[in-house]
Amino acid sequence: MQLCICDFQQCKVCSETGRSCGSAGPLDGKGVEGADFVLYVSGVTTERCGQENIVAYAAYCQLESELDRPIAGYANLCPNMISTQPQEFEGMLSTVKHEVIHALGFSAGLFAFYHDDDGKPLTPRFASGLPAFNESSGLYQWSDAVILKVTRLWDIRGGVMVRHEVHLLVTPRFVEEARRHFGCPILEGMELENQGGMGTELNHWEKRLLENEAMTGSHTQNSVFKAHLDHHGRHRLVQSQLQHGREAGLGQRPGL
Repeated sequence: MQLCICDFQQCKVCSETGRSCGSAGPLDGKGVEGADFVLYVSGVTTERCGQENIVAYAAYCQLESELDRPIAGYANLCPNMISTQPQEFEGMLSTVKHEVIHALGFSAGLFAFYHDDDGKPLTPRFASGLPAFNESSGLYQWSDAVILKVTRLWDIRGGVMVRHEVHLLVTPRFVEEARRHFGCPILEGMELENQGGMGTELNHWEKRLLENEAMTGSHTQNSVFKAHLDHHGRHRLVQSQLQHGREAGLGQRPGL
């Protein structure tokens, strides 16, 4: 997809360690007057569209410098998966909403760039302003103040206990939203998806727990957990009501 580079700031290229950075490419563009966020939308058949069950995909393009807030993003809707049938409208609409939220910052690639309520980064930065880069995951490495890896004990059929590792978003805003939704005052955070491969794993809520919440990894409807937008400082959403898991308490979490 071709984007107008005149809209963006000059690119910054860093070494593999993130410690040495410098500017590269065209100078700063003029931007888009009167806009807080610009979304570029396309309908192009790409290689990624050929992957199984890919309806659309999206990501951020650029962050502003103060709070690492996404100011530009893109979404591509795969033409062969777009339906014009009236009965499919709600499903297509929920897909578009899902992709817009990805572009606004719900992405494993941005977890290391979340800020607290005072505007301070929740993950330590190098002098370059960037967090450490994890070569094995291909992502900037978040701190335990953002995502915590914990082990659950699942009591399955036959009285067998199974150890299950999960990743939880544990910032105060996520914890507050999760505890309120599930009616569980000791919940540590909200669990991220651990299946689906690149693009799904860690980039969505755990489907087993939230079913049709807007940011689970398959067909979705409602948006409850808006906290990820608050961590970039300026976006605000009105919460809708998701019933799956509401007031489920500890019973919704295997092993507790």
